[in-house]
Amino acid sequence: MRLNINKLEALDDRIERLTIIIVIYSLSLMLLLVFFQVVIRDLFGISMYGINELARYLLVNFSFLSGYLALKRGELVGITFAVNALPIKARRWADLIRVLLIIIFLVVGIFYGVKLAVFILKTGQLSPSLQIPIGFVYLPVPLGFLLMLYTSLISACDLILGCSLKKHVKDKQTT
Repeated sequence: MRLNINKLEALDDRIERLTIIIVIYSLSLMLLLVFFQVVIRDLFGISMYGINELARYLLVNFSFLSGYLALKRGELVGITFAVNALPIKARRWADLIRVLLIIIFLVVGIFYGVKLAVFILKTGQLSPSLQIPIGFVYLPVPLGFLLMLYTSLISACDLILGCSLKKHVKDKQTT
């Protein structure tokens, strides 16, 4: 089976653009809601619990989806000084071990995240203020992990087979 890098690159671009849009809207809406909540609480002494709840849910959504973007761009915190101290060949092995450990963690996170979300959806539990199914609130966690797994598999492909996308090659050349 031959891997079509151009199709994978186009899919990768679409996923990244959609994720960026969702992250921007999540953060913007969360900031507006929190600002609105502070203003009405200070001016009128009214606290709206639905706004607090929605802001928390948007924060979870923002965190896990932006985690995918950070992992994809190599902007997550890492121990680069230790890896850079290794010889060039050992760095590749260290990177491969790092990516494989990330993949294992993400697979476990996806499995249990989906399991938890489905369980809670089956119970029919609703969020306290907004009265939406609480299982939907848990879905950004496995979705973010799934996107992180996707980009980690691309990194693993690059390290093992040298079949990376152009963006990933450029990122690795600049670091």
